Amino acid sequence: MNWRNITIAGLMLMITGCGADGPQAIRYGDEMCEHCKMTIMDDRFGAEMITPKGKVFKFDAVECMVGYTHTYLEVNKGEKISVYVTDYAVPGKLVAGESAVYLSGDAIKSPMGGHLAAFENKGNGAALQEETGAVWKSWEELIK
Repeated sequence: MNWRNITIAGLMLMITGCGADGPQAIRYGDEMCEHCKMTIMDDRFGAEMITPKGKVFKFDAVECMVGYTHTYLEVNKGEKISVYVTDYAVPGKLVAGESAVYLSGDAIKSPMGGHLAAFENKGNGAALQEETGAVWKSWEELIK
């Protein structure tokens, strides 16, 4: 390996080592949930939290992220984190968790049994809400 290749490799590490500015794609079937340590498998339920320093934590379900967020914020009081959730109606698409809406109901079979599905807006979840009778919730209600 010559000095040019070493320099380029070092620059690549510096660039990729920096914190995230937004959500990162979840590699379903390959990444582990930060909270429960299970492999993230279902592309309708993935979620992630980003710290102010850009550290990204990935989760297999909203309920895992909620549990982890409680613990994280107890230790890191006053920090402003960013949360992203997968829109159940658009598998694999991460949307801002604070503005997303959530359906909660026993008929929703989320990976950890929290019975939660996230949607970018109520329109995306209207059919599931009508079919299951699930209740709409906000991020603020989930995090309490």
